[in-house]
Amino acid sequence: MKSTEVWEQYREYTEALSENCRKLGFAAVAICWVFKGSGVLPAVQLPASLLLALGLVSFYFLFDVAQYAVASALIGGWMRRQERSQWHVRGVLVEEVEKPAWIDAPVATLFWGKLVLIVLTYLAIAFHAIGRAVVV
Repeated sequence: MKSTEVWEQYREYTEALSENCRKLGFAAVAICWVFKGSGVLPAVQLPASLLLALGLVSFYFLFDVAQYAVASALIGGWMRRQERSQWHVRGVLVEEVEKPAWIDAPVATLFWGKLVLIVLTYLAIAFHAIGRAVVV
């Protein structure tokens, strides 16, 4: 298998995982809304476990946006420097470049952070649901 095929497969998996986690994030907000109760100020009536879930899912969405923003900035900046240096040295743009591993480290950290946050969000929701089931 060519390395380009491996990277394409990796991209497809991580893209699908991010899309599914994003949907789970929106679903977590909806679940919290269902459990919120009634009243004039519903947010004040949210139990601590649901406030925790909303906080965690908020950080999930921040990590989600940051992952793509950081990746774009790092890869775009590095690639522009590569093109400038190649142009000044050879007078042409080289088609093959070897991307350094350090570029992916912050992006991978945000990616795995998102996964941890979405799991913690659903654990907080599950804790709330189990607590309600025990009380009923």
